[in-house]
Amino acid sequence: GGGRKKRERRGRRERGEEEGEGGEKIERRGRRERGEEEEREEEIQLMRMENEQMKVRRERGEEEEREEEIQLMRMENEQMKVRRERGEEEEREERKKGRGEEEEREESKKRRGRRERGEEEEREEEIQLMRMENEQMKVRRERGEEEEERGEQEGEGGGRRERGEEEEREEEIQLMRMENEQMKRMKDEGEKRERRGEEREEEIQLMRMENEQMKVRRERGEEEEREETKKEERGGEEEREERKKRERRGRRERGEEEEREEEIQLMRMENEQMKLMRMENEQMKVRRERGEEEEREEEIQLMRMENEQMKVRRERGEEEERGEEEEREEEIQLMRMENEQMKVRRERGEEEEREEEIQLMRMENEQMKT
Repeated sequence: GGGRKKRERRGRRERGEEEGEGGEKIERRGRRERGEEEEREEEIQLMRMENEQMKVRRERGEEEEREEEIQLMRMENEQMKVRRERGEEEEREERKKGRGEEEEREESKKRRGRRERGEEEEREEEIQLMRMENEQMKVRRERGEEEEERGEQEGEGGGRRERGEEEEREEEIQLMRMENEQMKRMKDEGEKRERRGEEREEEIQLMRMENEQMKVRRERGEEEEREETKKEERGGEEEREERKKRERRGRRERGEEEEREEEIQLMRMENEQMKLMRMENEQMKVRRERGEEEEREEEIQLMRMENEQMKVRRERGEEEERGEEEEREEEIQLMRMENEQMKVRRERGEEEEREEEIQLMRMENEQMKT
């Protein structure tokens, strides 16, 4: 009986110890699971905080970029107004330094060549007109002397002819003045068009400089984000750091790919703009050349018509002054009508050029916004 009691006591003790050990194990497992859950919740909270911080930074960066773009657009518009009003040559020289001396020399040579050719052609035309006028004056003087001899014999008839010749001379002087004014206007218009072409080139260079500045800003913003992420990662654990690094790498790669695509699109848009500008410049040159050729042909035809009319009048030597006066008035009216038509054509061409420039500016502003 004593042996049984001892055995039962031993069994009770062992069972109690086993139960105690099992309870401690359960408690330990519960503690471990609780600690792991708490760690997970902390990690989740940290991830959420980081995501919110990243969102805030992106929004702030986007807002700052938008404000900077708006300021740049305003500054550019003000600069464009100042440049157009001033037309200073100092700004052109400073911008030409960045292009390259060889390109500047070639462009300046081409412009000088064009100007010199145009001036030489204008001088030759003026010389030819002067020669024609001198020959006409000589013919008139010879005929006038003959008519004076006849007038001495006839009496009053010579006085009428002299009056008609004086009136013709005054009309010719007026025609010469009108032609000189037209030549001056053509020269001024050609210089204005050349200045507009230079202003467009300057605008394109400004766009490129602005794109480079935008790239520099983006790179700086990325560097600042990297530094901030490094500071935050130092205080964390190794596992969290690895996860963050992986996520950030993915984001950076995506952002870099998007930036590359945006840069490619910008380059394509710039190339298209350059092509459009070149096409427009070529069209403008063709229009100018056609308009100048048409004006020259019309002037030559007018001169021929006038010369033929003068020859007919002189050959006839008619005494009907009334008919001659009517013809002169009709010729003067025709000349006025032709001058008005020429003015209307030039004004239309200038209006078309202005509308094209306005459309180009709108396209450029829309591209900057995008």
